[in-house]
Amino acid sequence: MSAFSRGCLSKSRLLSRPAQSSSTLQFRTHQPRQPRHFTSTQFLHALKRKPVAKNIPKTNPTPTPPKDKGPPSTPKSLDYSPKNDYTNYAQTLAKLPHATPLYTAPSHTLYRGTCYTSGIFFMLYAGYAMSVYLTPNDGLPVWVPYLFGGAGMVFGGIGTKALLGASRIIKSITAVPKRILVANKSVGEEKLNKIGRVGLEVELRKTIPNPFFPPRRFYIAPSEFKIPNPLSPPLNPEQRRELREFEAEIREERRKQKEKYDQANVLSRGSTKMSMTMFTLFHNTKRAWTRYGFVGVKVAGETCQLDVTGGWALEDGKALDRLVVVENKRA
Repeated sequence: MSAFSRGCLSKSRLLSRPAQSSSTLQFRTHQPRQPRHFTSTQFLHALKRKPVAKNIPKTNPTPTPPKDKGPPSTPKSLDYSPKNDYTNYAQTLAKLPHATPLYTAPSHTLYRGTCYTSGIFFMLYAGYAMSVYLTPNDGLPVWVPYLFGGAGMVFGGIGTKALLGASRIIKSITAVPKRILVANKSVGEEKLNKIGRVGLEVELRKTIPNPFFPPRRFYIAPSEFKIPNPLSPPLNPEQRRELREFEAEIREERRKQKEKYDQANVLSRGSTKMSMTMFTLFHNTKRAWTRYGFVGVKVAGETCQLDVTGGWALEDGKALDRLVVVENKRA
């Protein structure tokens, strides 16, 4: 969805942002108006011609004791507990004749390239520093090899952190009915007993881009997938619709501005593309060191990275929230 593709954890603030005036562009969110009630003149005349009730002698009927009906019973169909919500949704997915995609990650080519480049650079420098520490040249002061040894350990740790940034990135999450898992024989008998009506297929990106090895996949029960916070924005259906309309207006205005700028500045298109490329490179460098936009999730006890700044998720992530375990649920 478009709301998830631009970051579902930060998009919910767009609706509460006040309108800002600008000389070039102005976006306004349309708040839903209060419903107006109209009354016809015929209905008012009918109220005026209402007949007056006649005087009827009052009688004092004998009061009948109220019957004890006991506490009101609540139908089972009105049980909206999280457990019941998961059960109903899992039953719906289990009846489908095919697997249902729940999440697809965006492209991480530049991000992983930045992680590999930075990590290899720091690891090479760490190796050089450790070689100076282990085999110092003659005539060096005593403290120089120890200084290089400390620098080698520091840069080795930095390079390891950069390389680990490209590992265990979730590529896709799919809900697979149990009968499909049994037919494909993709899960062992022991794991199959832990899976209920629906299982989750979690595919990870390759840590090392080797075409001879398949990507790593987990076949787990939904209870083995844990996320720290809900992925879907805290919006009702009306607010979701307004958010999509607001994002559509922003994309349309940006497209018009870009076309207008390209027509007026034909000779500067090359520099504009170069500037956008450099911005993307620095943005991915920042993500490589700060893990910006990634959420640590537990998949069968292992910590993996879930990118929430882009990609696609079913129902803006609400479908995944219904199935998996959310540790910090909203009140």
